[in-house]
Amino acid sequence: MKIGFEFIVDETPLMISVAEKLRREYSIEIIGVTLGNRFKHLLRNKKFTLVNLGEFLNTQWEHYKVTEKEMLKLEERYGDTHNLRLFVDADRFTTDINKHKFPSKEKKLKLLCLHFKFWEEFFDKFSCDYFYSTGAAFLSSLISIAVAQRRGVKYRLCYAASFNEPRVVFVKNYFDKWEDVNELYERVKKYDAHPENFDEAMKFISHFRQQPARPSFSKAPKFYSSATIFAKEFFRRLKWIYVDGWGRGRCDYITPPLFGRVFLEAKVILKRKWLNFYFHSNALRIPPNNVEYVFLPLQIQPEATCDIWGMYFSHQIAFIENVAKSLPFNVILCVKEHPYAMGRRKGLKGYYQAIRRLSNVELVHPLADTYEFIKNAKAVVINSSTVGWEALLLKRPVIAFGEAFYNHSSLLYKLDTFSELKKTLKQILSPEWQFPKDYDEKLTKFVYALKEKTFPGLINAYYWGERELLSEKNVENIYRALAHDCGLRSQNGAGESLETH
Repeated sequence: MKIGFEFIVDETPLMISVAEKLRREYSIEIIGVTLGNRFKHLLRNKKFTLVNLGEFLNTQWEHYKVTEKEMLKLEERYGDTHNLRLFVDADRFTTDINKHKFPSKEKKLKLLCLHFKFWEEFFDKFSCDYFYSTGAAFLSSLISIAVAQRRGVKYRLCYAASFNEPRVVFVKNYFDKWEDVNELYERVKKYDAHPENFDEAMKFISHFRQQPARPSFSKAPKFYSSATIFAKEFFRRLKWIYVDGWGRGRCDYITPPLFGRVFLEAKVILKRKWLNFYFHSNALRIPPNNVEYVFLPLQIQPEATCDIWGMYFSHQIAFIENVAKSLPFNVILCVKEHPYAMGRRKGLKGYYQAIRRLSNVELVHPLADTYEFIKNAKAVVINSSTVGWEALLLKRPVIAFGEAFYNHSSLLYKLDTFSELKKTLKQILSPEWQFPKDYDEKLTKFVYALKEKTFPGLINAYYWGERELLSEKNVENIYRALAHDCGLRSQNGAGESLETH
């Protein structure tokens, strides 16, 4: 068996450890895709076949020309769902963090087409049985999964699942559709299982409604906190960039400029201090009294969750305006900023002024209790957001426009146009409206499917940091989860029974 790995983003040390265990246990051939000098120091002396995406891009860059013929071929192969330029537009590295490396649209187009060329040649040459990426929504991962799907490669994105304890899920697409979960859910919907089979799911829902808890990854210590940026992380990345050679050349577009990153984070800290005063005077901290409202959470941007999962509704100001236009006269819209995005929007207060100028819209403080606003809302309107899942658990009406893993639960209103919104809101806000009688039964079965098809483990380096990710327990958990996903079995139980984290 051949298993491919993306050894590019910050979860790479974890995936190297997992790949090494798989190679030792099963004598599997490991094929890794790297970028420039990133993690080269960890990959030395590993018995892996390595292919360097950065070297390919550097070699091809000067003489490669984008032609209309090539663009038409790519459109025919991969353009059924959306414009292919969206892959580069949704990448925060090429559009924000390292935008100076690709300052023109022509250079971004060349980068896009060369990624397709690389991944087509890679999968044609190595014929991987499985390929694993850690779910970072950047240009290479988005294009690699599109190419893999066309070539029949069993590609898996490893995501952090939205539970209050650390769990991971393997997804076969970049639209947040959890196929294995959905298949099991469809099966369990058709029969009445013994109540004890769903005990854990019922307890989870009951406990969440009594004490809502954020997903585990949003409770973890932030990898780039203000304390670590100027101390531990600064000096570690100083070595990576100036000793190990990360970020050299145009085509390592993942590694942020060291001092640019420090400057960016310092600017964010200062902007947040100012915005705290702004939000204190201009935003709600608690749900409004004596008025009905609809709740809408903002999202981080650029980000695939917004720009790809909700591609046609990704202009968030326009999205808010259209929702506000659809509300009844006696209902207001409460819009909450994403805590991480505070201080990261362009400008200072202009973005929020554009929201506040709407007479039926109120701004909600980023640090306000999201769950209190969900509980008291008449409905929750989202593009694509974890808040939609939390609202379903808290039994509030959810209206979704973008893609999200919980859309398949059939417990929400999935709309494609704003012309449907006013009618849907009128229906929900009617005194006669009620939740379907089988709502809790369906929710229980969906949570059951989620629990059965996700696995214990930490996967997000940004939130957890390398020490937690590389703990012996976590490496073993991810190793077992991946072995299970590949259908592997061994004497030590990998792929059979997973230790509860």
